[in-house]
Amino acid sequence: VREPYKLKKIIDEKTDQLAKSERYFRTLIETSSDAIVLLDAKGKTLYQTSSAEKLLGYTLSEIREIDGLVLIHPEDRAKDNIMFEKIAGEPGNITYQNHRIKHKNGSYVQIEVTYRNLLDDENVKAIVYSYKDITDKVLSDQQLARYNRELNLLNKINDIILRVSDELQLYQEVCDCIVTVGNYSLAWTCHK
Repeated sequence: VREPYKLKKIIDEKTDQLAKSERYFRTLIETSSDAIVLLDAKGKTLYQTSSAEKLLGYTLSEIREIDGLVLIHPEDRAKDNIMFEKIAGEPGNITYQNHRIKHKNGSYVQIEVTYRNLLDDENVKAIVYSYKDITDKVLSDQQLARYNRELNLLNKINDIILRVSDELQLYQEVCDCIVTVGNYSLAWTCHK
């Protein structure tokens, strides 16, 4: 008589442990700042975490109605499509990429992406598309590159000023330096 009671108690304990574990991992996934999206072999969204909606503005029902390829920036689209077809065709494939994707407000967000083909995994049966917004990092890198180019330009102009004594030659070399080193399309000076 006592054995079924023990069995039921063990089953209840294990069920409770499983439920706690599921809640734990769901909370970790749902509160991550990185977005996680599950895609089928054709690229249709099956599931997305709430962080995906926060990053791009689309609800799960909205994103399911959209061809994901049209969200990729037109300049990145062909390359991304070829890469996705390769990933979808290779079980276990993991690929990393950066591209621009359209936010619901119409702007483009720079994202760093990891694609992982788990279509053959019985527990997932999807391509895991995880990404994070790197727009601020990309803009900072571009600004830093511009500052470095301008600093290099100022150093080169300083060298010209110290080296050249003829005024017309000085103007000409400084203008040439601005165009070649500074990467400006045009430079000119006016003198009497």
